[in-house]
Amino acid sequence: MTQHKETIYIGADHRGFEVKKEIIEMLREMEESVIDCGNTVQDLDDDYPDFAEVVAQNVSQNSGKGILICGSGIGMSIAANKVPGAYASLVTSPESAEKTIVHNEGGNILCLGVDTTPKETIKEIVKRWSQAKKTDQTPQRYKRRQEKIKMIEKKFCEQ
Repeated sequence: MTQHKETIYIGADHRGFEVKKEIIEMLREMEESVIDCGNTVQDLDDDYPDFAEVVAQNVSQNSGKGILICGSGIGMSIAANKVPGAYASLVTSPESAEKTIVHNEGGNILCLGVDTTPKETIKEIVKRWSQAKKTDQTPQRYKRRQEKIKMIEKKFCEQ
């Protein structure tokens, strides 16, 4: 039986534009389903929140995963985390990439910074993250913590 792969929605501002193109190519070579959410041209006046919103909304509504790339990854993670159901993590190492899936099973958006993380490390991060699997063996404490995060989200999104 073939395992269903989640669609990966990817977006980047002008700082992450070139790396995004390479990541899309790499993911497609890995037979991942990828949707480019922009920017589709390199525009020095674009704004990262625009791409963070589109990716986060798609991930939240379609139960997919997302990748956001900018200079530091910080702004993208802040903006994406404003969308209910989006759980964005700024990741700088392959080990942390895997933990966003295994330890924080709700972690569904990977944020990357091209100014702070070498391109080859970014590629390794994306590979590890895309190959990491949620497991039924997730310790109860991780599940409990994720539920608490969802409770905080629900509490403040209803206001």
